Amino acid sequence: MISLGGQIRGLACALSAALVLLSAPARADPDVLHRVVEAMERGDWAALAAVERDPVLSAELAAVDGDALLDLRLRVARGPAPADERLAAYRRAIADLERGYGRQSAELIEPLREQAALMAAKGEHDGAETALRRALALAQGVLGSDHATTDAVRREHAAALARYNARRPRSAAPRAAPVLTPTAPARTFELVEIWWATHRTPTGSPEPARFFGPKRGPMRFGKAVVSVPEDREAGELPTPNLLHLEFRPDPSKHVILTAVNPMSGRDAFFQDLRDRIAASGRKEAFVYVHGFNNGFAGAAARTAQLAVDLSIDGTPILYAWPSKGSLLAYGADAREAEVDSQVEDLAAFLADVAHDTGAESVHLIAHSMGNRFLSRALVKLAERRAAAPPLFDEVVMAAPDLGVDEFDRSWAAMRPLGERYTLYASRRDKALQISAQLNDVQRLGDSGKPVVKAGMETVDTTAASGGLLGHSDFAGTALDDFRAVVWSSLAPEKRCVLQTRPLGEERFWEFAPAAGACSDREFRRVMTLVRLEGSPEAALARLSSELQTAPAQAPERQELSTLLDRLAAMFGLPAR
Repeated sequence: MISLGGQIRGLACALSAALVLLSAPARADPDVLHRVVEAMERGDWAALAAVERDPVLSAELAAVDGDALLDLRLRVARGPAPADERLAAYRRAIADLERGYGRQSAELIEPLREQAALMAAKGEHDGAETALRRALALAQGVLGSDHATTDAVRREHAAALARYNARRPRSAAPRAAPVLTPTAPARTFELVEIWWATHRTPTGSPEPARFFGPKRGPMRFGKAVVSVPEDREAGELPTPNLLHLEFRPDPSKHVILTAVNPMSGRDAFFQDLRDRIAASGRKEAFVYVHGFNNGFAGAAARTAQLAVDLSIDGTPILYAWPSKGSLLAYGADAREAEVDSQVEDLAAFLADVAHDTGAESVHLIAHSMGNRFLSRALVKLAERRAAAPPLFDEVVMAAPDLGVDEFDRSWAAMRPLGERYTLYASRRDKALQISAQLNDVQRLGDSGKPVVKAGMETVDTTAASGGLLGHSDFAGTALDDFRAVVWSSLAPEKRCVLQTRPLGEERFWEFAPAAGACSDREFRRVMTLVRLEGSPEAALARLSSELQTAPAQAPERQELSTLLDRLAAMFGLPAR
């Protein structure tokens, strides 16, 4: 199960002392907390190590977000501190992981490997072999003996075992390598191809999860392959919270980046896009811009999940900006959106997707801090473009971590570029509530004070959030409404899981399937049928045919009749 910190993936728990004070005990010293925050921003390893080993301060950080403390522990363990301090940080991180995820958790593999390497460098060959033996057992249990990660750990363990046996005490018997049982798990996942453009710089590692790092570079292009498990509810993104450990879990259970394939340049990339779109039926594409605290692998996983759950018949495209992929790097991520050259490149890229791919519909989807990149790129694009028909179909701004003041300044320029804009916002979005305190201005995605503009439909997903943290409703609990936007450009007044709410002379919408005109199940079935049949008219014909052939007393007859009425009302078709 993904932790609360893993679900939010955007808590800026170390950018401001004010954020820490939200959950810190009353004894917290503001001066100390300010120094902690500043140390995280400037990379002061000595100060970070002092916080990591201080039980009171580390408890305060864990109270804000447990993943933030784990992130800090691993930063210290991997940093330039003396080896003994780093090993102590590894021990504390591993103990926290065991408490949080259990002793058989896959999240332990990478820290155990790193701990073993540090032990070996210190000459602690017994401890290194023991740590790698445990890592090997975990890898075998999760991935199987034939997986590349398991093989890599096996080779590391063999080397550690040889070093231990060569230096073992005379009284100790030689240790033997464990026997791995061959495994061949059944394939219960599909492989999804996505296209990507990124300002990230390659690390030099061939491993997909390690292929790109957080450093900025020129825009690069390519394709990637993501495995998506078949046994998964629509809207779910089953990825264990790996705390940036660059570990690939079980493809039958989790969404995993399995291959990253760079292309020779822009021309090759767009030619490949044109070929794929020409071979598709609907000739559609979307560009997804990810949010704060995303590595390349996580952003690719979300893009693939959206491609599958939206049944995209064309090309899913990811723009991956160089997020640091850390809960402690909110400030650094925010500064990336200020880099004018990246925004310029994104604007030109979006124009090329609209003009040079042959796509008949192009949707833009931005999440969280990704909306800063998207909105600024659209403004750049508007500056160099004369009045013309919109370039894009649906523009979806999901939980935007964008100041309302900046959006107000940008809206007039952005508006003509999209046929329609949809804003998904929530009063339960804790990430944006914290962001508002950090930035001292309301965020566009916080529906506590809904933002309404002519040409933009504002949807409050608070009811969909339930007890969750409300930062990814669009791709999960409110997915049915999101599908209706992308699939059919269905107006909100026709989406029967929504209710309208007045706001002065304007109005916005609330996700409220329990109180709406139809249930979420009815809405989902109608929209799915329209998508499968290709048009509302074809879906109506199919329902009418099934209703006519259903036995008079069949239990499904009433359901068919209800669905037929719902479909006719939603799409303005003649009633029966």
